[in-house]
Amino acid sequence: MIFSHLDYFIVIVEEGTLAKAAARLFVSQPSLSLYIRKLEKALQIELFDHTQSPLQLTYAGRCFYNRARQIRDLEETTRRELSDIKSHQKGRIRLGIPLWRSAALIPDVFPSFHKRYPLIQLELMEAPARQLEKALAEDRIDIMVANIPSSYTYGNFLYEQIFLERILLAVPAEHTFIKSEISQDTAFAKGIPKVSPKILGNIPLVLTSPGQAITKAVEYYLSKHKISPEILLRTSNLTMGINLVARGIACTFVPEEGLRICRHPGKVLFCDLDSPDLTWSLSVIYKKDVYLSALSKLFISHLKACLNDEADYHWLID
Repeated sequence: MIFSHLDYFIVIVEEGTLAKAAARLFVSQPSLSLYIRKLEKALQIELFDHTQSPLQLTYAGRCFYNRARQIRDLEETTRRELSDIKSHQKGRIRLGIPLWRSAALIPDVFPSFHKRYPLIQLELMEAPARQLEKALAEDRIDIMVANIPSSYTYGNFLYEQIFLERILLAVPAEHTFIKSEISQDTAFAKGIPKVSPKILGNIPLVLTSPGQAITKAVEYYLSKHKISPEILLRTSNLTMGINLVARGIACTFVPEEGLRICRHPGKVLFCDLDSPDLTWSLSVIYKKDVYLSALSKLFISHLKACLNDEADYHWLID
């Protein structure tokens, strides 16, 4: 009894309430209440402080939770190793990726991967980076692909860089200030005009929502350089922000890959603010001290090969 259904205990702790845990586990709430009573009886100690709501672990409960996580990780590692021994050509990869990045990256990578490994299923979780971090910590995904701002580190994870990418400023091409700021004498960096941050004092900014990786990077840059732009609005939808730029009323920050998928010829111009604070790493991220399956390694290698083969394409402008 003690080591059966350890996932039940782990999920109850992670969710904080029996109702949320029951919904996630697809079981009834009374069955979880019964499970806790039987577990505490078998261990002869209380794991939860039953006078508190939401549920709070006792000291014994915290110790048991840590051991339960270790046992589950060991079981998962063994399962993955045995699966790899059996076959490297069939299986499932659970990939977490931000929604906008998914739209840009998956069409470049998945067709060739699927053609080469048709029996390997790619299961996507598309969500903001903070949700993906939680899913990775809880073993609901195997790996995640996301940008890592220069001002941020993933303390509990390891990451492998795919390539470095600039964060560009998308501006309305026909805006009067832009026309006066960019001329034939303007310097270019790999096909992108280099501009002064004073643009941010003359055109309102559409900023992404709190918690998004690009928001962290941009806010760090603005704070470090003491820039206080007019924030027109915030949005979690980067495409919508670029569409507003095309209407001529705002500017917004965009990962460099936006050059390929969010163009508005003659309406949106992408600029380089020429700051190392606006350069970040697109990386594959996974948990420390947990076995990385051969299938995940296979996908990571394919991802690097595809995107680095196209490295020069990231700098092109039609």
